[in-house]
Amino acid sequence: MKTTLQILLLSLLTFRILAQSDSVKVEKEKVEEEVTPAWEKSFGLGLSLSHTLNVNPPANSAPKEGFGSTVSIDATLNYIKEKSRFTMRNDLSWTMALYKANGQSPTQSTSDILLTNHDFSLSFKKGGNWYINTIFNTETSVLSLFENNYLRDQNILGPIQSFLNPYAVTINPGIKYETGKGLGISISPYVLKIRGVTSQAIADKDIFFQDKDNRILSDGHYKKSFQEPLGAGLQIWYTKKFGKWISINYKIIANSNYLESIFKNGTITGQFTTNLFVYKGFGITHKGLLKGNFAQSPFKPFYNQVIVLSYKFAK
Repeated sequence: MKTTLQILLLSLLTFRILAQSDSVKVEKEKVEEEVTPAWEKSFGLGLSLSHTLNVNPPANSAPKEGFGSTVSIDATLNYIKEKSRFTMRNDLSWTMALYKANGQSPTQSTSDILLTNHDFSLSFKKGGNWYINTIFNTETSVLSLFENNYLRDQNILGPIQSFLNPYAVTINPGIKYETGKGLGISISPYVLKIRGVTSQAIADKDIFFQDKDNRILSDGHYKKSFQEPLGAGLQIWYTKKFGKWISINYKIIANSNYLESIFKNGTITGQFTTNLFVYKGFGITHKGLLKGNFAQSPFKPFYNQVIVLSYKFAK
């Protein structure tokens, strides 16, 4: 009887210890879920190098040799906490391409575009698909460039382009619908766009905004910034990952003003990024950029694309 009672007491004690252990484990997992940050981060770096050689080239043709390089940077920082009505999405894309005709010639830039998009949204209800939002789009360059887009000032004329020279900021308050499967649409009835430069010396060269009237001030200098006519905007984006190998991030931005038809004074921008993953974040990235102005006749949108070897870190 005494032995049986001891076994029973030992069993009860063991059960209590295991129950306490399970309770502590559940509480620990619950706390970890609560303190886990709801931030989605990614960073991608792409690079391509090329060298061309022309033996006995014909007169007035391409240089005998040339060296080109392209650098691509993509980054995202999103706040997407579950059961929160507020979300925030930020992404950055920078593409830079350089070319050097030969060993003696200065390095020339063929592309330098930095784009950022920032979306701040508040849903009508938790877990809903409709949001009140404001999207900020920015565009600028990074490199300091001189005459003929060289990285070196050969004629001592000063820069014609640099960081924030020029720049564009577009503010799009409106309403957004997201399907929850990567597709989103945002409509803004009131789009404010500001364009300009921060350098008075670059402004006075009147390189970027020749089509704007009344830009000369009383002191003889040019205005450094101006506001586009108010208008409406539409943004559509689609983000999707197909298995472990392919991911896409496509975005189309269209704006127009209220005074004229969109086909007379509207603009369109398209950003198309496709990642093909090969091994542990390494892969190939294709980036396409489309920029068009419907005021141009005939309509000839600018399109730029790069293909680079890339590495992407995501968390």
